[in-house]
Amino acid sequence: MAYCNRQLDDPTLTPERREVLEEKTKNLRRQLAGSCSRCGRALSDPDSLAIGIGPECLEQVRLDQADAEDRAYDRALTHELSQA
Repeated sequence: MAYCNRQLDDPTLTPERREVLEEKTKNLRRQLAGSCSRCGRALSDPDSLAIGIGPECLEQVRLDQADAEDRAYDRALTHELSQA
């Protein structure tokens, strides 16, 4: 945790990198407190505690990732077809 805080104090830190580090720090604090890193609800399952995210949020993250992959595939296919 102290490492993240030291990084946040770096004056050369870009706003984008600062945002990422702040999010990671927040998620680490939640995980150490036994809370879901996505929604903040209390975790009780050992597997959820180990990864820091509850089952419902994990499923939503997986669905979001699958949607993003589908959209990327559709864009690539559309681009390929438009070049033909």
